Parts: sequence; C-alpha cells; structure tokens
Amino acid sequence: MEAFISWLSEHYPIVFLVIVAIIATWFVAKGWFQLHNSVKSHGDKIAEHETRFEKVDEVQIRKSLKNHDERMAWHESRLDKVDEAISEIKETLLIIKTHLIEKDSKVAKLLSGKTSPRRLNESGMAIFREFDGERFLKNNREYLTDKIEAKRPQTALDVEKYALEVLYECVNNGIFNDVKVKVYNSKAFIIKHETGEEISFDITMNDICFVFSIELRDIYLSVHPEVRVE
Repeated sequence: MEAFISWLSEHYPIVFLVIVAIIATWFVAKGWFQLHNSVKSHGDKIAEHETRFEKVDEVQIRKSLKNHDERMAWHESRLDKVDEAISEIKETLLIIKTHLIEKDSKVAKLLSGKTSPRRLNESGMAIFREFDGERFLKNNREYLTDKIEAKRPQTALDVEKYALEVLYECVNNGIFNDVKVKVYNSKAFIIKHETGEEISFDITMNDICFVFSIELRDIYLSVHPEVRVE
C-alpha cells in the first residue's frame, strides 16, 4: 500500500493531490457532522433539563402557594377564636360591671346623699379619713385625672361615673397597696342607715373606690371648667 502511494505520488502527483483532498474533505465533513450532531444533542439535553427545571419550579411554587394558603387559613381560624374570646371577655366584664353598679347603688345610699350633686355623708367622710383618702388622691392626682381625661367626659355626671371607673381599673395597681393593707386589717364600721338604724358594715375595696371617687370627681372638675356642670 505504501509502495502504491509512493508510485502514485511520483507518476501522477495531481491525481494524488486530488485523492488526498477528497479524503481530507471526507474526514473534515465527517468530523463536522459528528460535532454538529453532538452540539445538537447537547442542546436538546439542555432544553430538556430546562423544561424539567421549569416543571420543578412550577411544582415548588404551587406547593409553596398551597402552604401559604393553608397558613393563612390557620391564622384566620386563630383570629376568629381570638374574636370569640374577646366577645366572651366583654360579656363577662359587662356582667361584673353591672354587679358592681348595683352594689354601688346600695353603697351610695349608705355612704353618701344625693344633695345635687352627690356628697359623702358622715359615714362616708369617716371612711375617707380612716383610709387616708386625702393623701391618696394628693399623691396620685395627676395620674388619676389624666385617666379620666382620656375618657373625654362632657358633663359633670360623666366625670362622676369615670372617676369611679378609673379607680376600679387601678385596684390592682401598686398605688392602692397601702389602702389594701388597711382594708385587710380593718374592723367592721358602724354606720347609720338612712332610717337612723346603726348597722355593721364590712369595708371592701369597692367601697373605698366609691368613697374616693366622689372627692376625685370634685378634684377633676376644679381644674376642668370646660366640663358642663349646669
């Protein structure tokens, strides 16, 4: 084979070159086609992977959205339960408030008189002095009047009502600690009923709040002339 190639190249160089060119072209073409097919195959694989990734992304997105919707539904359910709990608390507070108001109406008859406006009677003033009402209101004047003002009273009757509410709200506040100690250690008061009969009266924090509220009302009105009194 080598002898033939040597002979051909010596006697027929042009033919030899043509044959070499043809063979070289064939190899180049074959290589190009192989490369083209390889690139095309690689491109197809890339497109396939991209499609799969897109499907994976879509699945993940759908899954994420589903989880988000489930969490939103869970939170909404919790909020509904919170609303129900708040409604129940409001109802309970209304019952308690109604009970306190009913009790206060009885206490008001024992410790004060409706003399336009309502004033503490002798028994009420005795309790006010016994439990240092003047010192308590002096020490906490600004704090208590600010809380009344936050309720935006329009009339003197509003102030009377809010003064009692504010004191009720502060019963568990530290400002009442000294008063609570005295209530805990106090003996029953002997007070006069409106009929003139003397009765034994056990003092509670509700009673203290009522007695203090009358004086607190007057303190607030003294520095808020804009509130309607008449």
